[in-house]
Amino acid sequence: MGVCMTALEYVTGLIFIKKMNIKLWDYSTQKGNIQGIICPLFSLIWTVVGALYYLLLHNLVLRMVGWFESNIAFAFFVGIVFGMFFVDLAHSINLTVKIRKFARENKVVIAFEKLKLSIKENIEEGKKKANFIFPFSSKEGLEVQLKSYFQKISDKFKSEKNSDENKDD
Repeated sequence: MGVCMTALEYVTGLIFIKKMNIKLWDYSTQKGNIQGIICPLFSLIWTVVGALYYLLLHNLVLRMVGWFESNIAFAFFVGIVFGMFFVDLAHSINLTVKIRKFARENKVVIAFEKLKLSIKENIEEGKKKANFIFPFSSKEGLEVQLKSYFQKISDKFKSEKNSDENKDD
């Protein structure tokens, strides 16, 4: 389970970075990381989580599935959960497409967690109320938030470059 989950994490990370220009997570500061996408620590965590699932939850999940099969009236509630899942999936795909378009236009890889932090900071600076369900939504729109994020990372890169040049002098 740990190998499969680590492989899935690696393939997913590669797809998002190479095809979508979005870096969902970054393990580059962890020891033994591979391209900042996977690292031994999280591979161990995936292995422990997989083992715990198998040892503690797998039989319970199988019994619950059997119970749902014999009590079809509860399919309505399962349908509600799946409905919420598909609404969330559609919203996430729409958000990813917008971020990908911006990243490609500006030839940059968007660090997802840093983008979320930037949006949170913008909301706090403007003393605006954050949306609990859709944290990327704001009155200004995602495009404005992406431009603000891009400006912040550009400014940070320029200041780091200038400080490196000053050290060389």
